[in-house]
Amino acid sequence: MTLYTNALMIRNIALYRKLGYREIGRRPNAARPGFTIVDMEKALIEPSDL
Repeated sequence: MTLYTNALMIRNIALYRKLGYREIGRRPNAARPGFTIVDMEKALIEPSDL
């Protein structure tokens, strides 16, 4: 599962990390110059459970 948030949303990023998401990249926000998007993902099934 993936999600994205603004890099300035530090509390959101911390919450998502506690919920098991990991950061997979950062990119500029084309719609809002000067802002950065943080992409995050979470495995729904642990690879060891496959």
